[in-house]
Amino acid sequence: MRVITAFLAIVFLAAACGGSAGTVASAPAAGTAASADPCGVPVKAKCPTEAQALTGAGATFPAPIYTKWIDQYNQLTGVQINYQAVGSGGGIKSFTDKTVDFGASDVPLTDDQFAALPAGVYMVPMVLGAVVPTYNIPNVTASSARSPSGTTRRSPPRMPA
Repeated sequence: MRVITAFLAIVFLAAACGGSAGTVASAPAAGTAASADPCGVPVKAKCPTEAQALTGAGATFPAPIYTKWIDQYNQLTGVQINYQAVGSGGGIKSFTDKTVDFGASDVPLTDDQFAALPAGVYMVPMVLGAVVPTYNIPNVTASSARSPSGTTRRSPPRMPA
């Protein structure tokens, strides 16, 4: 199984934190608090020089956590982010067609896909998932798979050699 590699090329890093042309974030002056900069990291407030709306599309697997992150980010910053869970292929196509600001994919881009993109695009792993195999063992029923405590929530008995 491949690690779920998010192809969030510009999500909160480049698109949201790209700033307007000619704007360069600077370190706080000596003696001032870092929290005085609304565009500082970590994000704590709306940053007037940053994008205020983003659109993304892609993988369905990470959509629930993206929804949570997007909601929290919106509450902190007011930035509106629209993510459409259309599948990894749709996310890659939308991003390469430049119809979205960021895309998400369950698999990394191929070398050819990546080479076709403009410089400055990054693939950033965002979430990890696992595949759990399920199977049936002949003659094992829910009642015969019970543990001494009476629950069936455990591994099945060892298969005979």
